[in-house]
Amino acid sequence: MHLKNNQITVREIMGNPKARRLFQQEFPKEFPMVVGSPMFYMVQNMTLANLLQMSKGHIPQKKIQHILEELKKI
Repeated sequence: MHLKNNQITVREIMGNPKARRLFQQEFPKEFPMVVGSPMFYMVQNMTLANLLQMSKGHIPQKKIQHILEELKKI
């Protein structure tokens, strides 16, 4: 998946079934607004860069790096 220098939107990521499944497996509790929530409509236009910024301090950098690598493989 081309992450567009992390400017890809949450909607674009979640529109890909493999990427959606990856988020559901890796971040079910960390990003409830992304994975299966009505709040998705509020964050769907947020960029991956914004989402990563929000995650600082809540998710270990190692885990973030892992998800980025996995997204790039899709």
